[in-house]
Amino acid sequence: MNKKEGIRLLTGVLFFGSVWGMIEVFLGGFLYKQDIPRSSVILAAGALFVLSAARIWMPRRGSSTLIGVVAALYKLINAAPFICHLFGIFALGFVFDAAASLFLKEKTRIKMGTILLGPVSVLVSNLFFAVFMTYIVRYFFWVEGGLGKVLNHTFISGGMTALLSLLIVPGTILWARRAKSGSLSQWKFGFKVVVAAVLLFWVIGWINHAGFLF
Repeated sequence: MNKKEGIRLLTGVLFFGSVWGMIEVFLGGFLYKQDIPRSSVILAAGALFVLSAARIWMPRRGSSTLIGVVAALYKLINAAPFICHLFGIFALGFVFDAAASLFLKEKTRIKMGTILLGPVSVLVSNLFFAVFMTYIVRYFFWVEGGLGKVLNHTFISGGMTALLSLLIVPGTILWARRAKSGSLSQWKFGFKVVVAAVLLFWVIGWINHAGFLF
């Protein structure tokens, strides 16, 4: 990886991670405040859109995990720090990363691996998250629910998100591949826009957390 590729990867990770973080803070904040059932399904669907688009623009192993780290950091700094939410974000980014490395090939269009990417990422990450919270971290909210809560999160919430992912992931990948451009002139313009957008996203998050927006 040369210097230009490294800078592009870094700014891309910051951009997509910040977008995911904003979804968690603003959309998530609204959904939880309104006590919307299965809010995690909606948030996971948004995350899959971001991760799928990002993987086409940055087809590198590790990029999705880093995006998850940035999204979790954004939420940690700009919202109430619930450890289960933060680990859930990281888990989805990490598992999506591994699944994309296995299923997603740069030159394929809509093939079986692309279709499987979403459901596998969701079901495995939900199971990983639920087991970790319940039996390793022993977070009281999950310990109280026990095995029933683990199964509910994995197969009910996870199953609903997996069904949505059958449309979201392949559709986003197809759109992102059509939208992607590698021309140098567009990259220069895009780089400035991305950096400005990242700064704006974090300023908005800070202002909101300080109580000046909502």
